[in-house]
Amino acid sequence: IAVIRKVRVAVFGTGDELRPHFERIESHQLYNSNAPMFLARAKELGCDVHYSGGSGDTIDSLKSCSREALDADLIITSGGVSVGDKDFTKEAFAQLDMETFFSGIAIKPGKPTTIGAVGKTVIVNLPGNPLAAMVNYELFVKFIIRKLAGSSAPYHGFVETRIQASHTIRPGRFTTLLGSYNGSGFLPLAQQSPGMVSPLPQADGLIITMPEVSLLQEGTIVKMLPIKWGVFSCEKKDIFTAPS
Repeated sequence: IAVIRKVRVAVFGTGDELRPHFERIESHQLYNSNAPMFLARAKELGCDVHYSGGSGDTIDSLKSCSREALDADLIITSGGVSVGDKDFTKEAFAQLDMETFFSGIAIKPGKPTTIGAVGKTVIVNLPGNPLAAMVNYELFVKFIIRKLAGSSAPYHGFVETRIQASHTIRPGRFTTLLGSYNGSGFLPLAQQSPGMVSPLPQADGLIITMPEVSLLQEGTIVKMLPIKWGVFSCEKKDIFTAPS
């Protein structure tokens, strides 16, 4: 019987302000909501997971956390990938000779997402905003994990359905929308800004609209990527919802 070991995934957060959920925080601090979500999702996808703790807002601290995790198949970080004064994640990995596959994507939310590799370890730098991070986790990390695991069907599949209520979109970039699915239609969640956490457990799936889409009329056919169950494909498919 042919077998393959579980994919080893290491997770760490970046930012002096982050604290674990079991600590009391002060006004200048934030709970690290991303790391528990990343770890739980990786476990659901069949991985061996390791939490490498948190990194401070310095290049040396980021490099230290990264080096300790390089025995993993996949390192997932969040935060520090934008253009702020303390956003050093990309620079730290660059100093570890990371080969960058892409840095920045024309999608919202999640534009700063960066993916590359240090040696044989795949690196995914996700945004710090929780909803943006998890949406791009579903789009990119899930595929990477299935690919590393040797799956014969690593690509996203979709369910073709109809949107249940009209929804306006700011055009110009690919846009992801979380929503609920009741078996007969997809209803976009009313509130889903990049920094929110509460919409995530409500979402059964997501759709990705083309940059030219500004309005999804009720009844429009959309391509939904399920979150709470698996639909996968052996080959790449067009997963984007085009103008009606």
